[in-house]
Amino acid sequence: MSNILCQAGSSISAADLQRFAGATQFAIRTSVVPGFASRGSRTSATTSAKGSQYNETRAGPSTQGGGLEVEISQFRPPPDSNPEGLHSGSSEADGDSTGTYNVGRNPDGTNWEIVALNLEKKTNPLSQDTQRKLAVVILAAGQGTRMKSRRAKVLHELCGRSMLGHVVTAAEAFNPARLIVVVGRDAEQVEEAFADRVEFVHQTELKGTGHAVKQALPMLADFSGDVLILYGDTPLLTAETFARMLDMKSNTASDLLMLTAVGPIPGRVVRNAAGKVDRIVEAQDATPGELEIEERNTGVYMMNVGLVREGIASLKDDNQQGELYLTDVVGYAVQNGLNVEALLLEDGEQCLGINTRADLALATEAMRRRINAAHMEAGVSFVDPSQVYIDAGVEIGADTLIEPGCVIQGASVIGNGVHLKSQCVIESSRLDDDVVLGPMAHLRPNCHLMAGVKIGNFVEIKNSTLGEGTKSAHLTYIGDATVGSGVNFGCGTIVVNYDGIEKHRSTIEDGAFIGCNSNIISPVTVGKDAFIAAGTNVSKDVPDDALAVARVRQNNLEAWVSKRNARRSKQDKSKQDKGKQDKSKK
Repeated sequence: MSNILCQAGSSISAADLQRFAGATQFAIRTSVVPGFASRGSRTSATTSAKGSQYNETRAGPSTQGGGLEVEISQFRPPPDSNPEGLHSGSSEADGDSTGTYNVGRNPDGTNWEIVALNLEKKTNPLSQDTQRKLAVVILAAGQGTRMKSRRAKVLHELCGRSMLGHVVTAAEAFNPARLIVVVGRDAEQVEEAFADRVEFVHQTELKGTGHAVKQALPMLADFSGDVLILYGDTPLLTAETFARMLDMKSNTASDLLMLTAVGPIPGRVVRNAAGKVDRIVEAQDATPGELEIEERNTGVYMMNVGLVREGIASLKDDNQQGELYLTDVVGYAVQNGLNVEALLLEDGEQCLGINTRADLALATEAMRRRINAAHMEAGVSFVDPSQVYIDAGVEIGADTLIEPGCVIQGASVIGNGVHLKSQCVIESSRLDDDVVLGPMAHLRPNCHLMAGVKIGNFVEIKNSTLGEGTKSAHLTYIGDATVGSGVNFGCGTIVVNYDGIEKHRSTIEDGAFIGCNSNIISPVTVGKDAFIAAGTNVSKDVPDDALAVARVRQNNLEAWVSKRNARRSKQDKSKQDKGKQDKSKK
């Protein structure tokens, strides 16, 4: 399914809407404020040129602050034969709000409008008032020496997004009041990557996890609520897991909620006879019975900010490493009679921490399985999901078939019913419904293939738009071109876009036929239904309905081959005779 990202108070032209959606389903996402409940409030969509780029701004202002996206999904545009053009259905705002909507023509008949009606609030951990009382602190100051890299450890990527990027994205789902990242040695790199998304605090001395959280306390001086403590090198934890933590902390009225799992994690979680958390013991301090405990402490905590302040203040560095350990806050809470609960995570793989390249590879594999499984759940078919590599955030429509060896990267959007044949690479591009790509085709960034486009083997396309039904079967390069619908590119065609200094763009209009082994030397325009003869170098505009031929005239020389062979035979005999003479002299 494709998306239109919307802006409150604007509209999308009927022509663009019909071209974008055709007869297929798509989603319209609008932006509104929390608590939106007015009847007849109007939100609608906007797109840029040819719908290839999308923009979104949050609606507002609101006395409640913030904003959220409303997705009107599975909407099918009414046929032109319907004069009213009215369609009704239901919408859901990321599980936060729900209601009904109408879609119909503007009074002037040129635009479509999306009118949201009867939008009501639903109960969801991501949207209740507690959401605005949550602060998130992400510890990302580790040196990452085992990665053996010049890059900050948390900037290493898995599935197209950095470790820290995955953690920040999951935290952002809660719209936290404060989102703080504790940075250390590689602070400059991390700050450059996330400057517009988080707040930073520096840990100049690496003296333990408790010390790291301590650095963030001044930024929480005026905060009242819960603090979620995470790590920049555990990118597999999900927003759903954090939502479960919020829910459990609320339901149990706990002062401290810790996340636990079964797996190769050092700290054992010891519970008392009542099943309550009693303490955390490390392997070297555990009794034989405690060593058998499978539940382990992940180091992820949610606690009231008051307990954070008191617990951190209670920490001592009287240990071998001279560090302040965050785990000791659990002991402080238990000793002071506070309610400490633990959420046992069934999927222990989420808690995998990354310290080495091998860890990164394992986490990437796990993330890839998760991404592919989600796409299959949404109706996408894989010949072999273990051999397909899809970045986080890629959108793929139902009934798409993906063969082995495909790589889909960046902000790519794949429509419904697309067929990706083996060994294709797609970088930050958009494919509309029923496109066929490959095998062994390459879409470089900013390509848009409209509905029904067919691209064959060894075709590379870069920064270009191809209209509906256009075909390029094999061995072609299309760079920086705007191509209309129904265009045919013959084998060996090159759109020559670079003159050694600058890139240039060409336009090829609807119905043009480009013969084999032709060069389109940009910038030129090939007119509608124009015909480019095979082997032609196009260096100037071609009018509509014209034939362009630009190649050396053929000249046939009669008996040329026989004469050449006779000369060659005579030369060979002369060489043989000279060889015999040389031998006789010796």
